[in-house]
Amino acid sequence: RTYFFTTAFVAFTILSAYAYVHFPTDNLCVIDKTDIEQYEYAQSFMPGTYSATLGNNGKVVPITIEEFEDGTPYVYRFCNQYAIFGQQFPTLHLMDEFEWLTSDQKLIAKAYGWASMIILALVVLGIFGMRIAESCYGLFKGTYEEVGISQQIDFSNVREMAAYVPLIRDDNFQFPLLTCDIDKIDEDLIGFETGDQQFRDWNLIHD
Repeated sequence: RTYFFTTAFVAFTILSAYAYVHFPTDNLCVIDKTDIEQYEYAQSFMPGTYSATLGNNGKVVPITIEEFEDGTPYVYRFCNQYAIFGQQFPTLHLMDEFEWLTSDQKLIAKAYGWASMIILALVVLGIFGMRIAESCYGLFKGTYEEVGISQQIDFSNVREMAAYVPLIRDDNFQFPLLTCDIDKIDEDLIGFETGDQQFRDWNLIHD
């Protein structure tokens, strides 16, 4: 859950920066006079103020078309904002190519781009940096932390606890057959009981 939301937040930040700079504002980019001939479908507007209807609400707004210093009208082309392929990360070094942005929009886009890079760097450092630091710290000092708390029950008082004692189980015998010397083994640690009989009677080494 932690990694999912962190990854989602970083992806949202980066994609938001791309979405901002590629938002289709008016899709119009001014063509330099020296490059007009190479654009077959360029659209020219005479200088002046025009009325434009926005969307389906019928709102009318004025649009002013300016002109070059020599009096010729601006010529516009459809901005190429195709960003699915061909764009590199981050977008900061491509800011000059986003000609459809105003100077204020470019400033906001740069801030957006730097913010996404800083967030990405912090996340990478937070995830991998902490692991590297913990690994280096473990070389000089123990990092084991016990899990749980003491139940105040001695090992010898746990009746169900049994040690590993080599034995053979055979359905022809009432009890398992021991196959090792148990003189120095606490009989409480042997995993079965023989009633009134001694474990020695069921130990093969004494046969």
